Amino acid sequence: MIENTSKRDPFTHLVGSMDNPSGYITDMEAAGQQQLVNSDQLPTEAPWERLEEFGFKRGEVVSGDPLFTHCTLPEGWRREGTDHAMHSSILDERGVKRVQIFYKAAFYDRRADAYVINVGFSLVTDVVFGNGPVKLPDEWLVLTEKERADFILGLQAGLDREWAADKYDKRAREAMKLIES
Repeated sequence: MIENTSKRDPFTHLVGSMDNPSGYITDMEAAGQQQLVNSDQLPTEAPWERLEEFGFKRGEVVSGDPLFTHCTLPEGWRREGTDHAMHSSILDERGVKRVQIFYKAAFYDRRADAYVINVGFSLVTDVVFGNGPVKLPDEWLVLTEKERADFILGLQAGLDREWAADKYDKRAREAMKLIES
């Protein structure tokens, strides 16, 4: 169950934030992410038609919290938190990120939405703007032809518009060499 933090008693917020206001909010965000990834809920603001095409089963809007809707994921799919408390992902049975979820659990500005990821383009971002070594994505072997084509297209599009920093351009060229080899 995801707590509707906007319904907490205001006194609770006051007491919770007295010692460390930013820590109170940071902890609230982290708890919200954990509640989301361990729930059967998704943001009501989501591309439900697309999700249903994947096999998601949309349930009822959560009673008392219209921000979320009950949902059953397709067989083998799972939720996963990211290193940022306001972002979570849904991975398919191959372990590939397919849906990105934004959830801001802070009581004063609580909101959530979800969108379907273009797998290839999303992986370009990870490879080009990531901090690790330039390598093909771990998921490369399980990607569909379309997802691989989108990845290559994303790299080429970035190179065509010359990414702002030489570092990113160099990383994209290195990734292209890996594909060509």
